[in-house]
Parts: sequence; C-alpha cells; structure tokens
Amino acid sequence: MSNPTHRKRVLFVDDDQSLLEMIENLFNLWAKGSWEILLAPTTGKALALLQEKPMDLIVIDLHMPVMDGFQFLKLVHRKYPNLPKAILTGSVDNAYRDLCLANGADLYLQKPSAIDQMETVYSTLNEIVDVQAQDGFRGVLRRVGLQEVLQLECLGTKSSVLEIATQGSKGSIFIKNGSIIHAQIGQTKGEEAFNRLLAYDTGEFTLKPYTEPGEESINCQWEMLIMEAARVRDEIQEKADAAKAGQAAAAAAPKPPPAPLPPSVKTPFTPALKPQKQPNPILPQPKIEEIIVCTNQGEALYEWQATDADIRMELARLLQTRAEHLGKNLNLGKCDRIEAPGNNTRMVFQIQKTCTVFVRSSNVTSEILLAGAAK
Repeated sequence: MSNPTHRKRVLFVDDDQSLLEMIENLFNLWAKGSWEILLAPTTGKALALLQEKPMDLIVIDLHMPVMDGFQFLKLVHRKYPNLPKAILTGSVDNAYRDLCLANGADLYLQKPSAIDQMETVYSTLNEIVDVQAQDGFRGVLRRVGLQEVLQLECLGTKSSVLEIATQGSKGSIFIKNGSIIHAQIGQTKGEEAFNRLLAYDTGEFTLKPYTEPGEESINCQWEMLIMEAARVRDEIQEKADAAKAGQAAAAAAPKPPPAPLPPSVKTPFTPALKPQKQPNPILPQPKIEEIIVCTNQGEALYEWQATDADIRMELARLLQTRAEHLGKNLNLGKCDRIEAPGNNTRMVFQIQKTCTVFVRSSNVTSEILLAGAAK
C-alpha cells in the first residue's frame, strides 16, 4: 500500500497583506492541492508557526518593520539549518543578494512587477520543495571525495551549486546542465579556484539548488577539469611528502663530532666534580607512629594508631584558630604548619583550608643507639 501524497508546507513571511493574499490564491491554483500555504505578516507570527509544525520551505521578504528580513533569515538559519530558505524581495541590490546567500538562503528572487510573472516564482520555489520531498535514502557519506560528487552531478546533467567549507575557507562550484561553469574561493576564481578546492583533504560540502553565478569563469570539459585538479593535488602531496622525508632524514642523521681545537688554543679548565656524600646509615631515620586527619570543626576523617584521638583533634582545632589569629594580627602571612619536637619524637600539624593533618613520628636509629648504650 502506497503512502498518501505529502503536501508541501510552505510559509510566506511578508508585511504586505495584499501580496500574501494574492500569493495564496495564485499558488493554490497552480499547486492543485500539493501545497499547504501558510501566511505570516510578522516575524513573530512566523516563529510561532515554525514551532507549531515542520515546514518544507520558508519564503522571506527583506524589508519588514521591527526585524528586517536579513536578520530574520540569520535567526531562522541558526535555529533551523536544514530548512530550505528563499528570499522574495523588491530589492535588486547585489550586495544584499550575496549576504543572503552567504547566510543560509538557497534562492534570492525579485518580486515580479506583473501578475503573469508570478508563475515563474512559483515554478522556481516548487523546484526547491521537490528536491526536499523526493523519496529515497538520506544519510551521511564518510570520506567521500569531491571528485565523486562532481562526477555524479555532471554525468546526470544536473544543475546545482556545490558549496565547500574547509580549513576556515568557503568556496563554491557552479554546475549547469552537467557542465562546470564557475568556481570561486575568496578572491580566486576560475580553474585556479577549482584546483584549490579539490586539493583539500577534509571539509564539508552542501549541494544547493542552482543559481546563476555573477560570471562564467570556466569553459572546459568537466572530465579534463577533474583530471587536471587530480594532477595538481598529487603534485602538492609529493612536495609535502618530500619535505617531511627531508626533515625526518635530517633529524635521524648523526651529528658530526666537534672539531679539535688548534694547538694555540688552550682547552678550558673543567673542575672535577666532588663525589656526593653517601647518607650516614646511623643518622636518625623517622618512623611514623600516629596519623589523624580531622575537619577544622574537630570531626575525625581518618585515624591510624591514634591513642588520644579526641585530645589530638581538639588541639588541632585550637591550633587552626590560633594560626588564623596570628597570621592576621602579626602580618606574618598564612600559618599552615606547626611542629612540636620532643625527646626522640616530633609532632606535626599541617593545617589545610578544609582539614588538619596530625602526624607523630619517632627517630628509630636514635632509639636503637640509646638502647645499645644502656647495655
């Protein structure tokens, strides 16, 4: 059982109410029920309709109050990047046209001066929604080459604009009835721009409906263009590989020994380094006897071999308070460590922002020596 025909939902945004009514009457007549036309006299109304239901196409006028069409176009493109967008305006400014096409518009159309020319506008817009509504697979191709995309478009004698974005640059290749007629990236045009675009290894591309370029800078068979671009790309890659190989060889080459000094030049005196003293094994070595970690409010977080934990934690809390007081009143900076040495023992309080660490240690070797002397 086949699916019912999908009606193409098209939203027109224009502050001219009479024009919207004319578009609705004429386009419904030509669409013969295949279009569902929605009208928005303000950008606010248009945003509400976009949130209510998905659209197949939005057609925007440039000169509108509060928010002009160009600002609205950028807003819609950020929020709905995959929604096809067309500009229908009375302005013929080429600067506006380039700005709109660079900020998400798929088409830039001038409002016709006569009603009989409106059917051309309808046919052009219908081509966009037809492309979006075609049945078939949709997905993402990984590591696809631009050469393959161009071959498919040219072999199918299609008309389209291949937009390429890579490494901070953006360019376009114009294909008309299977022939590549123009390429541009930045200020570079023609075959040089075409070769530069096809030399990139990674990036993103988008196939958009065909629009007439400002000029036709290429007059050559597409097969020859692709072959020449492949040759240029291979030449660039060979140069890059050779440069990398030269750098690797230079890094791996053994360095020549230093040249001997002439007899008249004395060898600079280098004093012999004194041997480092080895640690004396009979010097006192510390032994950890007790560890306590507690909060600054006196709550235990960790105890190990603690005999008087409550007393230690109360002392730690008191020291933490006194340390803050001394640091502020004596202008000595932060006091975060307090040591209390004793007879063959040492206590250390390490005061942190959120806790205090108490460690008690003894000198193992000293105890052994004292025991030996007592014998």
